[in-house]
Amino acid sequence: MEIPLQTRLKLLRQRLYALFGYKNNVSLCLRNDAEGLTIEFEGRRHAIPDVLRWKLYRWGWAKRERELMSAYGVGVHFNVAGGVVLDVGANTGDFALSVAKDCSRVYCFEPDPKAAASLKRNIAPYSNITLVPKVVWKANEPVSFGLETSRADSSVFSQAKERVEVPGITLESFIKEAGIERVALVKCDAEGAE
Repeated sequence: MEIPLQTRLKLLRQRLYALFGYKNNVSLCLRNDAEGLTIEFEGRRHAIPDVLRWKLYRWGWAKRERELMSAYGVGVHFNVAGGVVLDVGANTGDFALSVAKDCSRVYCFEPDPKAAASLKRNIAPYSNITLVPKVVWKANEPVSFGLETSRADSSVFSQAKERVEVPGITLESFIKEAGIERVALVKCDAEGAE
């Protein structure tokens, strides 16, 4: 996949912002190799499924983590230390990576095959994060899943023409199968299926 000229120009502007310290922007580099797209910044390599995702990281990883922790109440309403976290709609794993250092185990549910491929690359160094390529659903049955990867809007309810059939599983079934006694947090960002 060729990185579009418009995106390359925006990344150049981003590097200039970082160079001059404008609004705490960080320098980003987007690479496309045999494994897929990777965004590089602050000494990190983070796999992403689409060129549009670079914008999430323009102020650095620490800011991204703070946004996620705040959005889901971690450290304020929820204590995940030593616990099990279920990340429903994990996408590339940003939330999972942010809580993994404190959790005993994080299970990432991501049925979008493109997002799951990036997620798999991002969690590879972590022994306590597991990819579950299934959709959390009302029954244990196959589900038609619409792909809108570039907007991070893939879902069961999507009207996208590109669709895949993915296995569906209830949280109750998964928890029982995995032998989980207690869940510290269920983070759910499932594009309308919450």
